[in-house]
Formats: sequence, C-alpha cells, structure tokens
Amino acid sequence: MQKPIKYYLGVLLWKTGGMPSSHSALVTSVAISAGFQDGFNSSLFIALCCYGLLVIRDSVGVRRAAGLQAMMLNRLGRELEKKTESRSDR
Repeated sequence: MQKPIKYYLGVLLWKTGGMPSSHSALVTSVAISAGFQDGFNSSLFIALCCYGLLVIRDSVGVRRAAGLQAMMLNRLGRELEKKTESRSDR
C-alpha cells in the first residue's frame, strides 16, 4: 500500500535531516543543478552558492548549539543523580 503524498510532504517539511542537514543537501543539489543547466559562471549559480553557504553555516550553528545544550543537560542529569544517591545513602 502506498502512502499518500501528504505523508511525504510532511516528512520533507517537518522531519530533521542528517548531518549537516537535509536543507544543506537540498541547497547544494539545487546550486549544482543550476550550474549544470545555466553554467558555472552564471549569476544564478553564484547566488545559489552564496545562499548555500548561509544555509550550511546556519545548520552547523544549530548543530553546535544543540550539542552544547545536550552536554549541559547531561551534566545536570549526572548532578541530580549524585544528589539523589547521596540522599538515599542517609
């Protein structure tokens, strides 16, 4: 049984991608396609490359922020675990 197109649109629009991100892959593929279609010296290709660099930079920043947040949450979890262990030892 095939899934409806709404399912695939939802997955494409709302699910997160892999590393660095599906958005980066999409922008890169569009830029390369424009390069093949219009030429790698075209203004469209240059504009898409600049846009791609912005998207990639943003995705790396988001990943970095998520990693820092995960480190802090893990540290907080370990501290809370130590506190509950020390209370149960009493």
